[in-house]
Amino acid sequence: MAYYMVRLYSGATDRSPEQLCQQAGSELAPQLIQAGGLQRYLTGVADDGRIVSASVYDSKAAAQKGLEIARQWVANTDAMRGYQLSQTMQGEIVRVMQGNTQNRATFGVGRLHTTKATAERIADAIEQHGIPAAQSIQGRARTLVVQLEDGRVGTFLAFDSQEARDQHNQNVRKQRAELAPIRQVMPNEPEEINVRIVTSTVA
Repeated sequence: MAYYMVRLYSGATDRSPEQLCQQAGSELAPQLIQAGGLQRYLTGVADDGRIVSASVYDSKAAAQKGLEIARQWVANTDAMRGYQLSQTMQGEIVRVMQGNTQNRATFGVGRLHTTKATAERIADAIEQHGIPAAQSIQGRARTLVVQLEDGRVGTFLAFDSQEARDQHNQNVRKQRAELAPIRQVMPNEPEEINVRIVTSTVA
């Protein structure tokens, strides 16, 4: 089963977050691909200024190998000096839902749900009720539903524009308020992380 890994770094340096993302995309991504097991690697900047990296691997073992390569890259380069790891999330991907655009994903959102429902139940509810109710929103590239190792369920979505992402965010809040099947599996307000994607590498 594919495995998802997200890292968020906070801090500051004399280089912009976008420049640091570009450096990771050009220097680190090829190393991760060469090591094997990587499917996709993204870098981006969260709305709160943190630097984000997100990786899809073939397996947890491949993800752990990639994580060690990333740690060595951070240790051996001055690029991330002044930044520190502030948040991590990882787990098995239980569902991938392809969207309605083939354009490059430029914006993303991650939602971390504290719920008693499994990731499979949440994925079923989104497919049966959430996506049909949101068909009018164009620009969604894909949705990942992840059973996080900390017990929460993460939904991670990518879009081809900020407008599409923001429309989706509004729609999700409306669905939780109006659709009982959605509210049942996602009863609490999730932690929401909005990101502008800077680099995207597909192995």
